[in-house]
Amino acid sequence: MDARLIRPMTWRALALLAAVGLTVTWAGVARAKSGFETPPVFKARDVAPAELLSGRRFRVEGAVPTDGFLMRFTIKSDFGDFEARGPGMLPIRVAEIGALDELDQQSKTAIFAKAAAHAAARPVLAAGHMVLNPVDTVAGLPSGVGRLFERASLGAKKLAGAKEEQGAAGAATATGKAAASVLGYESERRRLAKELKVDPYTTNPVLSKKLDEVAWVSFSGKLGMDLAISVAVPFSMALSAASITNDLVWDTPAADLINLVEKKARALGASETDVAAFQRNPAWSLTLQTALTISLERMSGVGGRAEVITLAAEALGEDEARFLVGAVDILNHYRDAVVGSTGSSSITALRTLGRTLAADTRGGGLVIAAPVDYISWTETAAEFAKRPELTSAKEKQLWVGGRLSPRARKSVAALGWTTKGQLLEVLPATDQLTGR
Repeated sequence: MDARLIRPMTWRALALLAAVGLTVTWAGVARAKSGFETPPVFKARDVAPAELLSGRRFRVEGAVPTDGFLMRFTIKSDFGDFEARGPGMLPIRVAEIGALDELDQQSKTAIFAKAAAHAAARPVLAAGHMVLNPVDTVAGLPSGVGRLFERASLGAKKLAGAKEEQGAAGAATATGKAAASVLGYESERRRLAKELKVDPYTTNPVLSKKLDEVAWVSFSGKLGMDLAISVAVPFSMALSAASITNDLVWDTPAADLINLVEKKARALGASETDVAAFQRNPAWSLTLQTALTISLERMSGVGGRAEVITLAAEALGEDEARFLVGAVDILNHYRDAVVGSTGSSSITALRTLGRTLAADTRGGGLVIAAPVDYISWTETAAEFAKRPELTSAKEKQLWVGGRLSPRARKSVAALGWTTKGQLLEVLPATDQLTGR
């Protein structure tokens, strides 16, 4: 280090830094002796395809840290820095950068400038605006999914539901009473999102703001923009039950979609209170609400689906919401593609283990779905795998969306777990880490 940078620091400050370093070092040694792992940091080129790592107006940083369950990609772009956490989020964020590029180019044209000059002032949408722009509601919420594997009972399900002023139910009312011009703008916003193949209810704040701007000018200025992506985007909008979910969120007015989610959730047997808490939870965008209810609806004849809505109301961040959607998606894959809905091992009921979703099978087995990137053998993972309420199952299966570390794979096998997923120790650069 340059001595000129050291001189302003006192010896006490240097001693403190040294002490911190020793603490971190000894913590790592203690963890290793206990048999637990420190979550690794991967190289981006080893865990994602090359076309997702750099392209027009973006690049992904080379280091990809993990937290024991999820990978965290950092994307540097001309529009700012973005994070992508969890299976499937990197292609979504990269596609959004392609959409931002197209919207940016269109907004600089003479035609757009002329339309902007004649556009009316945008109205204040109040609660209804939360449906279109959920990014303000998710800011500051916890990230990661480690909490879901800790031992806890369902005791906080009304916590998220308390924020009624941010709620979808209130938004439905506000949207339903909105002026025709606002409804027209909302329709134009969804249309633009569909042409760009992105989520109209994205939690990406930059894209959300740009969609607002361009949609309002296009609608109010009577521009009727037709967009065509001018840059090759390797992946479009990626959601569970993708074709159904995508069409619904693109083609259905927000108020109608809110009512549809409520109807589907109530049809699953969820109480009015739980449905309201689920819809009002700022961790759940309207798109994710739709994806979850559609995936649960697919599990016809399976008990306990209402309990999933109760669990969903507890989610404290988008990562947890996406985890639950992915878990139901994996269980659908297990039920339909692997053993068949009438097989002896087919799913009979869903239940919650603290904050985690589990499935009971007809043969007395248990299936845990973990839509994560990479499981390290941490204290949290070990405590979950050893939980006494899991020992009575005749067969225990862990379906992983990504991979387990070699030590985690060996440890869960010793505890009687059968693991399914992408378990190669070498992570190929062409793998999208979707678990499919």
